[in-house]
Amino acid sequence: MTESTKPHSDEKLDDTLKESFPASDPNSGNVIDKHPSRPADRKPAQIDKATVDKLAEEVQRRLKDQ
Repeated sequence: MTESTKPHSDEKLDDTLKESFPASDPNSGNVIDKHPSRPADRKPAQIDKATVDKLAEEVQRRLKDQ
């Protein structure tokens, strides 16, 4: 860390520590959203190797066409 960035980093740390009082609370930068970003009954997309390979080939083709 250079001397020019150190005061800014210290300032950010001080702000985070002030926001996390008392010490038993997590830092404000580590707050976890209690609500899921997607409906709980919706499952994540299924990705298999064949799909990944197909997409990789498409990317390579497009890069060659540029």
